[in-house]
Amino acid sequence: KKDWRLPTYNELLTLVNYLKYRPASIKQIKYIKPVKYWTIDEAKSDISTNWYVDFQYGETGADYRYNKANVRCIRDLSQIEGEF
Repeated sequence: KKDWRLPTYNELLTLVNYLKYRPASIKQIKYIKPVKYWTIDEAKSDISTNWYVDFQYGETGADYRYNKANVRCIRDLSQIEGEF
């Protein structure tokens, strides 16, 4: 598939469960480590930074892109593949 992409900040926040930690993710999402994941959204204060969501405790922030973080690519469900 060629339509994979990084999630937006708001999309990644939908995976956070603030009642859990290590990982602070909703139960239905598998394979999320308790680490920082990049979003596609740039921070307005500095164009060399992007927003991230940290799934250890559900924290968020902005960091320089050259710093290491995980990525969790997503794709939109197409009409051809069906809908739930």
